[in-house]
Amino acid sequence: MTARYEFALKGRRHAAKPYQFKASGLPNVYLLNGVKIEKNSDYGELVAIDRLPDLFMAIAFTLVSKPDRLTGAEMRFLRKRMEMTQADLAKELWVSEQTVANYEKSKTEDGPADRALRFLFLAHVVDDDDLAQELHLEAEDLLRPSRKDRSRPTGAGPWWVAAP
Repeated sequence: MTARYEFALKGRRHAAKPYQFKASGLPNVYLLNGVKIEKNSDYGELVAIDRLPDLFMAIAFTLVSKPDRLTGAEMRFLRKRMEMTQADLAKELWVSEQTVANYEKSKTEDGPADRALRFLFLAHVVDDDDLAQELHLEAEDLLRPSRKDRSRPTGAGPWWVAAP
């Protein structure tokens, strides 16, 4: 059973009933406030969500920091936040595009790809180029720990120490 994630904007009263945010692509995301629902005779129910980009980032950070393995839908959510195709992610994870599709359908055990995707997401959103590079290399280490023929960053700054 996947945990239920509830999000609310600070300083606002909670709605009488939580709104299930199905448009996130995740079945277990509920909004406690920040949602306006209007009925329209031409279009039916219109939903407006305040600060949507911030909500997507809050969901993503919740997923990246959760102790359990990512579900297929959660992997897809993070991939889409990075604006990557399955083919793009497959290159980063050193697997086939079909393997990424199977991860996202929960048909294939993701092994180290789970943790690597978390590092890749953090590298994608961090503002510090050196830290982003280090996170990217950590993801590579999870996927190919035997690769020792490249340089790795140590500490801050432009200096690199060649791996033995």
